[in-house]
Amino acid sequence: MFNLFYAYYGGMFNQILGYFEKAPINWKSDSLALSMIAIPIIWSYVGFYFILMLTGINSIPEEIFESAMLDGATGFKKIYYITLPLLKNVMRTSIILAITGALKVFDLPWVMTPKGAPKGLTHFAGTYMYQVTFIEENIDYGSAIALIIVVAGIMISQGANQLLKQEEL
Repeated sequence: MFNLFYAYYGGMFNQILGYFEKAPINWKSDSLALSMIAIPIIWSYVGFYFILMLTGINSIPEEIFESAMLDGATGFKKIYYITLPLLKNVMRTSIILAITGALKVFDLPWVMTPKGAPKGLTHFAGTYMYQVTFIEENIDYGSAIALIIVVAGIMISQGANQLLKQEEL
């Protein structure tokens, strides 16, 4: 779908620019390529993390907010002192899922810009591993990249988990 949005001739974004009498833009140019790949990836995951946060907020008992209101807490203070601390575990889970998800991104970049086009600028770890292993047929190097992806995912997730670890009372 985003390939249609980014198309130079007849793409939705260039049609909008044309409506405002602006020149069309090559959205997948060298300078914009990585940003234009990141937009649909982020867009595809926003709903998932929104549902996680909404579920976390709904799990906070209403009595806590009522008590805070009786103690004089206003909107921002309730968010800062009640909602955010009680969502710490949900945020930690979301961050770890986002980190591991970022390491395994493959499908959207590969479909939108096969082989890291232009000039390999849109390669992610998964797309680079796929190209090396299956297109260049360098199984050994591709396996090493896969191992590095797994080890990096474990190490980064553990590091994030330690940084965000909830303090015991």
